Amino acid sequence: MFATYILHDESLLNEIAQATTSNPFAIEIMARLNNPSQEMQSSDLSHFTTQDGLLYHNHLLYVPAGTCRTRVLQTCHDDPLVGHFGVAKTLELISRGFWWPQPWKLVKEFIKTCDVCARSKAAHHRPYGLLHPLPIPSRPWASLSMDFIIDLPRVGDHDTECHSTGYGCHGSQHKLSDDMDIV
Repeated sequence: MFATYILHDESLLNEIAQATTSNPFAIEIMARLNNPSQEMQSSDLSHFTTQDGLLYHNHLLYVPAGTCRTRVLQTCHDDPLVGHFGVAKTLELISRGFWWPQPWKLVKEFIKTCDVCARSKAAHHRPYGLLHPLPIPSRPWASLSMDFIIDLPRVGDHDTECHSTGYGCHGSQHKLSDDMDIV
């Protein structure tokens, strides 16, 4: 039912028809359908038909590469009527009314880059461990902590800043902690 809804979108059909006129694959197939030659086997084209300037493969509308495919993907994946299905369901929706070679590759890539899907996807890893606070130092300079701020705008030869926290002025340090998580 949803594929029927999409196939009646006149602006999408017009966009596909326009793109079909400049698509090398569609041009070749349509030319071969209009002028069948002796050398070509009929089985090569038995799955293709044309109607109103559109190319069909097994009664599914051929969608040329580019913005047309992206628009079909957006309609079959992002539309509020379908609600961000995964690869299998989006592919099934597309295959109800549309066709292009190896659609699963584009569907998989499209869903992998979908921001809404990425934000709402459940984590499939073990929970992160508990934070372990640093022990309270027993005397001044017994512990020194450093935070490195990197990738700052260059000043001379430097692009990193170090902030340290410690107690006292002199003495030997027993423990040095740093936060070198590079993001």
